[in-house]
Amino acid sequence: MDANQEKKSIWQSDINEIVQRLKEKKSNKTKSGVKFSPKKRIGKKPNELVVFDIGSSVTKVIVGKYSQGNMTIKTSFTLATPIGSMKDGAIVNETLIAEMFEQIVKEYKLKAKHAVITMNSSQVINRDIFIPIVEGDEIETVIRYELQQYLPINLDEYQIRYLVTDIVNEENKQRIFVSVFPERILRTYYQILKKVDLQPYSLELPIVALRKLVAHNAKINEVALNTMSTIGWIDFGESTINVSVQHNSNIDFTRLIRKDEYTLEEALKLEGYEREKIYEMKHTLNVLDETFAVEHPIMKHSLDQIAGEIEKFIQFYRNTNQNRTIEMIYLYGGIGQIQGLAQYLEQVVKTPIQLVETVTPIQQHSKSELDNIASYLNAVSSLVRVEG
Repeated sequence: MDANQEKKSIWQSDINEIVQRLKEKKSNKTKSGVKFSPKKRIGKKPNELVVFDIGSSVTKVIVGKYSQGNMTIKTSFTLATPIGSMKDGAIVNETLIAEMFEQIVKEYKLKAKHAVITMNSSQVINRDIFIPIVEGDEIETVIRYELQQYLPINLDEYQIRYLVTDIVNEENKQRIFVSVFPERILRTYYQILKKVDLQPYSLELPIVALRKLVAHNAKINEVALNTMSTIGWIDFGESTINVSVQHNSNIDFTRLIRKDEYTLEEALKLEGYEREKIYEMKHTLNVLDETFAVEHPIMKHSLDQIAGEIEKFIQFYRNTNQNRTIEMIYLYGGIGQIQGLAQYLEQVVKTPIQLVETVTPIQQHSKSELDNIASYLNAVSSLVRVEG
C-alpha cells in the first residue's frame, strides 16, 4: 500500500470495525495514571484554581476562579525560574522545579489545591485533521487511527487532546484540532504537583486557552473579541514565539517559532546585560528609537530575524485563506512588552497589531499584581473553564 492509499484508508474502511479494533488494543495497555483533563471527573468542582505558567526565565502564578462568565483573580505573582531547570516547555531538572514549587506553596500560603499548568513546546505536535462524523468516545479512537497513518511516532508514548473546530456536513466530515503531548513531559509536571500536595487538574496549551477566552465574551483593550471574525495572536515567549489565528473563535492556524540562537534575551546577554536586568529593559528600550540599531546591534539583528519569521507565517495564512482578513493581531508575553515592538512588527506584517493591555471582565483582589496583563495572559486564559 503506497502513502496515498494509506492516508485514504480511513475513508475506505468500516468505521465501526476500526473503533472496535482500537478499543480492544487500548484496553490491553497499562494506564499511566497521568491525568490532567477534568472532562470525566465526577464530584464537586474546585472553588479556586492555581495556574502555573513556567518559562525558562520567569514563572507566573495566579490563584483565582471562573464562574458564569466572570473571572476573579485572588493572587498573582512572578518569580525567577531556576537557571537550567526548563527547556522548550519541558522540565529538565525536577529537583530545582520541585524546590520552586515548595517555596511557592510555603511562602505564598496557597490554599487552592487544584493546579493548572499552561505550557508550550515544539515537542507538542499540533495538527488539523478531517475525520468521519462520529460522537463521544469514538472520536478519540478514530483520531488515533488517522494519526497513526502519517505521524512517525509511537502514539503509545503520547497523550492526545482534541477540539472539534468545524463540521462539514455535505462531505460528512468534521475538522479536528489535535495536540499530541509527549507522555514524559506530562509525567514530570504531574509528579512534581503531587509531591507538593497539589492536585493536577488541567494542562492547557495557550492557543486552546485563548480560544475559551474568546468564546466566553472577553474583551481585549475594551474590544469584544467575539465580534471580530478573524484575529491573530503573537505570544512572545522566552524560548519560543507562537503565532496563531482564530476565525469565529475557532483555532484556524498555529505555528511555533523556536528562537534558539536569536532570542532577544540572549542578544541582551551578549550585549552585557545580566539575567536579572533583562526584564527591566522592556521599560527603557524602544525599538523605534533612531539609536536602537546602533546601541543594540545584536538585538536588532535578532529582532529582524524574528519579524521575518512572523511575517512568513502570516503571509502563508493569507495565501491559503484568501477570503479572510485578519482584523487585528494581539501581542503579549514578557519580552513582547518592549516599547515600540508592536508598531515595529506591524510595519513588517502589514496588519494592525496591539499590545494586550486590558482584559475584561476580571475582578482583582488586593493581593493581585496584574498591572501587566500581557505577561499573565496565558495564565489568565487557562483559568477559564468551559463548564463555567
